[in-house]
Amino acid sequence: MARDGMVPPSFFGAVHEKYRTPWKATILTGVFVAIGAAFLPLRILADLTNIGTLFAFVVVCAAVLIMRRTHPPRSGPSALPWAPSCPSPGSSPA
Repeated sequence: MARDGMVPPSFFGAVHEKYRTPWKATILTGVFVAIGAAFLPLRILADLTNIGTLFAFVVVCAAVLIMRRTHPPRSGPSALPWAPSCPSPGSSPA
């Protein structure tokens, strides 16, 4: 996202020299999670985690449906047979 310009690349695009990981973004995320864990009850944290996971799943599913409509399925190793009428995961016909 930093390379796309959606977040400031100087902060979120900073990569650690030794470990080659986005260290500043990791520390910032850890601080927010630690603050939430310190002040919120466990039940609320569990609900927030479940809501966040469900939201991410819904966004990915919606993106797949939009991509299937705007960019028709291309032939390739991950093409689904009979999509979108039966969009279940399966192997491509040989």
